[in-house]
Amino acid sequence: MDLTERGWHHLDYHDYGPGDVDDDEYARLYRERDHSKVVTREMVERAACA
Repeated sequence: MDLTERGWHHLDYHDYGPGDVDDDEYARLYRERDHSKVVTREMVERAACA
């Protein structure tokens, strides 16, 4: 989350794809995540300008 002049802004993707995951699968996905795809303020601002 990011605090701006207009309030809190969620830095997140809108769609994570189909399906559900249980706790063990979530933990595995979290450990093995691609850090280049973790949402940053820069990514959100770039997308807003596009």
